[in-house]
Amino acid sequence: MVERQSPEPLSPLEPEFHVGSHGNFEHGVEIILTETRPGSIVQLAAWPGEEKKLIAAVRTVTGLALPDGAGGGLSDGVKSVFGFAPGKFTVADEAEGLAAAFAKVVTPAIGTVTDLSHGRTAIRIAGPKAEWVLAKFFAIDFALPAFPVGAGRSTTHHDIFAQIQRTSADQFDIYVFRSFARSFWKALCHASALAARSIFCSRTCAGCATKASAWPRCPHLASTPAASAARESGRRRPWCENVAAQPARGI
Repeated sequence: MVERQSPEPLSPLEPEFHVGSHGNFEHGVEIILTETRPGSIVQLAAWPGEEKKLIAAVRTVTGLALPDGAGGGLSDGVKSVFGFAPGKFTVADEAEGLAAAFAKVVTPAIGTVTDLSHGRTAIRIAGPKAEWVLAKFFAIDFALPAFPVGAGRSTTHHDIFAQIQRTSADQFDIYVFRSFARSFWKALCHASALAARSIFCSRTCAGCATKASAWPRCPHLASTPAASAARESGRRRPWCENVAAQPARGI
């Protein structure tokens, strides 16, 4: 008997998702963009007075000890959670089934569980110029003291609602409505036009984007002639095994 497998979800970014190296690499890679494609994205909301029970449920399911208060959050590289309003939290996991897991511990007396996996797109921006790019979109102080690692914010860019979590010192994950994702992605690429940037191919290379300073020593790099030539010339273009033969392109 042939085992049935679920099809890979299609990305709403696909027509505009141009994997490769872009821009001026005189100063190295300054921006890294990718779509992380988590397996689950869930929104939790507690009834008034039940916030602590919901926070306890988050710890039970994810193992993350969420700090009490709006805006606080944590990320361990696989699971992420942050508060974006009083008693409301966004939780993401690389694995599927997160909503079902929460439904077992978050009773109707505590609050609600809403599966948003089908309705949200997760975009990651990393690198030394990440704060600079995001400041073009949102009236938020992205400096580390004001926006610490793990914290989350809920905001908008024009009519595009966005939830932002800082997952490391120079990395942010942005959750937007799936129907607006392509438009926001294009705007993000244009805003990064003055910086040298690399676009990764979804989850396969998401791990490479965790620390821009580690580039180009990446486990997914291919030892292709084109990659060697780029490194020898000092351009530091990242060449992923899934993008091996692609030349650098302008915007």
